[in-house]
Amino acid sequence: MRAFITYCFLVLLLFAATSVAAADSIVLVSGEVLDGSLQELADGVIVFQTALAGVMVLPADEVRGLSTKDFWTVWFENGERRTGRFEYRRDTSYLAGPEGGPSDPLLLADIDRAAPASVEAATVIDEGAGSSWSLEVDLGYHWRWGARDYGDPYAAVSF
Repeated sequence: MRAFITYCFLVLLLFAATSVAAADSIVLVSGEVLDGSLQELADGVIVFQTALAGVMVLPADEVRGLSTKDFWTVWFENGERRTGRFEYRRDTSYLAGPEGGPSDPLLLADIDRAAPASVEAATVIDEGAGSSWSLEVDLGYHWRWGARDYGDPYAAVSF
């Protein structure tokens, strides 16, 4: 009986680990949907890790859509920077912000680079003076950037 309980526990643990590992998904132009984990998005290349195929390096133009569980900080080619979750709905990609409001359609080809956002942006409003100011803090750790592998902590504060 003890062996049976141990076996059931291990099976449940395996299912839990599989569901946590497959938090992100991509939809290829062919219509195929892959579950796994987004590792990197930079210079028109998407690095995606799956349980079955391992690490896949895909050109952004071969990916129709992308959905992530976690927040990412995205730098666009026009210099704009936004933080949010990638969402794919009705054949369109979006970057949904931390407040969960509506977002504009997103073209993956317009993204210069993206990195996991470990701290969400914080906005502080000074209501006493009638003016507002904002503070944004972005902390994280780069595992890979472009075609180079390295580990590097980063911090960015903007007012």
